[in-house]
Amino acid sequence: MVATRVLWGAALLSFAASGCSGASSSDGSGAGGSGASQLHPPPNVDLALCASIADASDSASLGACSACCAEGSFPEATFYAGQCVCGKPVDTTGNSACVAQTATADTCGSCCTSANFSVSSWAGGTFPSCACFSKSDATSCVSALGASSPDTACRECCLNLGYLGERYTGIGTRECKCTGG
Repeated sequence: MVATRVLWGAALLSFAASGCSGASSSDGSGAGGSGASQLHPPPNVDLALCASIADASDSASLGACSACCAEGSFPEATFYAGQCVCGKPVDTTGNSACVAQTATADTCGSCCTSANFSVSSWAGGTFPSCACFSKSDATSCVSALGASSPDTACRECCLNLGYLGERYTGIGTRECKCTGG
């Protein structure tokens, strides 16, 4: 079984932001619902800001969640336990992590991969640049693989570390990789 959660940001802001709750808790506390109360994420994840937006498993609910989070200055959005969850990147060093690695796209990409970023952006020419995006972590939630519901444990562990995304692989080489940070 492979499960992947995708982060959605400003790309879906064309949908209405209906359902945004006015109450925000930057420490992530205070969210209702069955699963969210066991989470204790860091301040870059807000469980309460847009919790009134329910996951209807359609683009409209995801758009509303993304728009609501963006209104609250959170560029990332996802759903957990049927409720909208907002987040900011865990690691913002991507613009500086590999800034000197501008010789080739491969050099830039290798540097970003070594620094645990999933995406690299390279530009050559007169003013070359290298930037990294989407921090990932394949080691911090390894213990989730031993849980009775490892996919859920992986998701919760990653949220508690401030990552809105995760990739759980339950066949072959098992993995819980936190993404999108």
